[in-house]
Amino acid sequence: ATTSSGVALTWMAVRNFDDLTPFADPANTSLKELSLYQVYRATAPVRASWSLMVNLSTSSALTWTDPAGITGYCYSIKAVNITAGSPFSIVRCAGNNSAWIVAADGSYMNIPPQGIKAIMGTPGQPDTAYLIRPSSGTPDLAHGIMKDVQFTAYKGGRVLDTKLTIDGMATLNLRYNTTGSSVVASGLGTGLPAPQPGNLSVFWYNNADWMQLYGKLDSANQAMVIQTAFFGPYQLRLAARSTGFVFNAAGLTNRFITPNGDQKNDNAVFIFDNPAGSPVNGKIFDVRGRLVVGALPAGPVPNSLIWDGKTGGKPVPSGTYIYQLSAAGKTYTGTVFIIK
Repeated sequence: ATTSSGVALTWMAVRNFDDLTPFADPANTSLKELSLYQVYRATAPVRASWSLMVNLSTSSALTWTDPAGITGYCYSIKAVNITAGSPFSIVRCAGNNSAWIVAADGSYMNIPPQGIKAIMGTPGQPDTAYLIRPSSGTPDLAHGIMKDVQFTAYKGGRVLDTKLTIDGMATLNLRYNTTGSSVVASGLGTGLPAPQPGNLSVFWYNNADWMQLYGKLDSANQAMVIQTAFFGPYQLRLAARSTGFVFNAAGLTNRFITPNGDQKNDNAVFIFDNPAGSPVNGKIFDVRGRLVVGALPAGPVPNSLIWDGKTGGKPVPSGTYIYQLSAAGKTYTGTVFIIK
């Protein structure tokens, strides 16, 4: 929070080791469990040099104020014991209400303000907050997998939750490496065809199948960018793509919407291939053909639309609804269901 004296940082106490083993007594930790907190500062949330600002004992209040923070710095916290330090926490920046979860290779998920509510939990109730841990898997050139990055959610910092979603759409940025004009699998030196909008695609594992999310090529920053409401495993793969707008039923993440605000199945996301960035219009009709929603919202990257089961901010009645997605002279329709 920005105050008249700078930027005030507040965080929840660490209660377990990196392998999720709980401390014997979180209120009275030993030096083997937790010895101090470190506050770091940088000029950008990703691909910037982090400077250690202060070491704070665990007996201190979980807060620190940076008098220079009003100039636009970003911040992250580490927990340290006598053996090692934790990975960086979620990154927050002065004057910006979003959050960044950054993987070791610079890939990141930028969560909008409305989405942060799903992971921060209720103040003073640590079991309602989420730890989102980024990690990397092993590329598989035989199957065209150039990068494997996971954003895993743990409720209360301990309990795995594979169904957590956020309100709004986070921006996922998966970085790739190149050698000359060839894209290189992470950690491997083998070069494959140069990255193009038609040969790289993002995939996400929905706990049952790998879904192709497509994405937009950002060659200047060597990244594929998508909008997503989901955590979990993501892969960057070499995969043939259409040159125009394409949607199929596999791109619908959830046909059964339960808009009750529990962050599980609260919305349906329609994911499509749209390499040309054509304007996409999404509509919702009831079974009698009456228009319910005239324009489904989308993020800044044109790969998805989202419906939260509402119209005019209010939940629609239970029942069957028809979606219609149109772009570049093509129209796709299907059904979703509202369940209360």
